[in-house]
Amino acid sequence: MSRTGVGAREIVQAWGRILGGHHPNLSIEITKECPLRCPGCYAYGDEHLGGNGVTLRALADYKGDELVSRFMALIDEHRPLHVSIVGGEPLVRYKELTKILPQPAERGVHTQVVTSAVREIPKEWIGLRRLQIVVSIDGLQPEH
Repeated sequence: MSRTGVGAREIVQAWGRILGGHHPNLSIEITKECPLRCPGCYAYGDEHLGGNGVTLRALADYKGDELVSRFMALIDEHRPLHVSIVGGEPLVRYKELTKILPQPAERGVHTQVVTSAVREIPKEWIGLRRLQIVVSIDGLQPEH
């Protein structure tokens, strides 16, 4: 097993899936909500959702158990090796994330939560397997 916790067998299996046409990464925006107003934020731009006239502000967010079940349905459908959870600000949905985060690890999926750390990272997340928290600071000093 390597320092990253991934063994040679897992790497060979992953490459087999990738070479077979499987997309190994999935990025899921779990909310459009964010308490920050960073000047360089891409999320509300006209092109963010493909430039087809639909903007993030026009979409509805899922919450509670519906968000959890829909998120896991995507994981089960696409079977990624790695999922990035982004927003908006994912920690706006910290209660749902606390239910979600153990589940991808149980399915062998590595999970990354990309956050601006607008709130304290829940202590329940300490020790969760295959979880990486990434703090992204996009705004100016006063917003962070």
